[in-house]
Amino acid sequence: MADNVIFRFGTKAEFDKIQKKDPFTLYWITDKKAIYKGDELFGVGAAASGDEDGLLSAQDKKRLDELVEGGVTGLTPVDASIVLAPGVEGGRTIGVKLSGKEHNALRLEDDGLFAEAGTAANVPEYELELKDDAGEYLAVYRLKRTVDGESTYPGAEVRIPKDKVIKGGEVKTVLIRGVPYEGAEVGDPYFDIVLANDEETHVYLPAKGIIDPIEAGDGILLEGSKVSVAPVYEKAKYEAVGLLEGARFDVSGREIRVMFPENAPFKQPTGQASGRDNNCYYVGIRFFAPSDDVTGFKEGNETADGEMENFEGPTSGVDKYGRKYDICWFPVARTEDNGGSWTYLGAGSAPGRCAGWYHTIEWYVGDKCVDSETVRVNLTNESCHNSLIPSLGTSNRPEGVILWEEMK
Repeated sequence: MADNVIFRFGTKAEFDKIQKKDPFTLYWITDKKAIYKGDELFGVGAAASGDEDGLLSAQDKKRLDELVEGGVTGLTPVDASIVLAPGVEGGRTIGVKLSGKEHNALRLEDDGLFAEAGTAANVPEYELELKDDAGEYLAVYRLKRTVDGESTYPGAEVRIPKDKVIKGGEVKTVLIRGVPYEGAEVGDPYFDIVLANDEETHVYLPAKGIIDPIEAGDGILLEGSKVSVAPVYEKAKYEAVGLLEGARFDVSGREIRVMFPENAPFKQPTGQASGRDNNCYYVGIRFFAPSDDVTGFKEGNETADGEMENFEGPTSGVDKYGRKYDICWFPVARTEDNGGSWTYLGAGSAPGRCAGWYHTIEWYVGDKCVDSETVRVNLTNESCHNSLIPSLGTSNRPEGVILWEEMK
């Protein structure tokens, strides 16, 4: 340790001109009120200003002054949900604005915003109402739609002639394009009214735009003059996934027929999937378990020789209605030029001889098989889709079609 310490006095400009600062010299900067030991700053005694460094740099001092003077006055609400208001001591407050409209389920609690689950606000209720005055008809029904206590009567009235009576009816969903009425699109809701006469006539009333789309849950069921609530969807063993416009899907016995029209808009799949050929367009068939207590399944081509699977795989699960299922994917078209042109693999099918596959599935509760079935999945075309000749042969798979096992 050095015995002597040297003190030197001067301005900051004079200090900066010293090329080599002596580490055993204390430099007192008179205009900045700062002390350096060699080139190391030990302390600053002057208050910072907008022009001079001190306890803050001049630049930091300016920013601090702007923040104190301006507060949050530079903030602008992005929409009506943000509220800026004067605060205490000239400050500002930022808040969230809640709409004052009736039936707003959102409210402010001590720990934040809260919306009660399952609120029924703005959920429409439907009722098939019998008019008091039927005029020249035996009965006139109209759809009553109630939202927040206000009722309207959308759509056309159902007028029953005096020689007809209603036996029953329900709300259904179109499963096949153009069926049961002209212009029907898959997924459209409609009323199926059954008239009690010698032929039990059905009257189909389109309800698209009148009834909100209903996939399951509460629907309208009419039995005679009684209106009650019933599930809308029908329980099915099979369901198609990936059908294109104009395609058809029919089940008859152990034969499933899938038909794509000429010039169907096939497209290549995106992303990656294990075992999939990206030069093929696939359609999936969802196989539903026969009961809720089923815990697993095995599947294969003509025999269920696969491993036991549960409903947590990439192609199986439980849908929003609680139905357990497995999906199998079948190639229906192939491209050789990255989607420029497509070859439909069912184009060469004929009555009694269709391109297709076998699929076998066994359903298990624990290690006990409780149900099993083998079906034939056939690709058809316009000339053979409606043929009454079954196609269950084994030698009619078109060359180049990927077997189901190879896609697994």
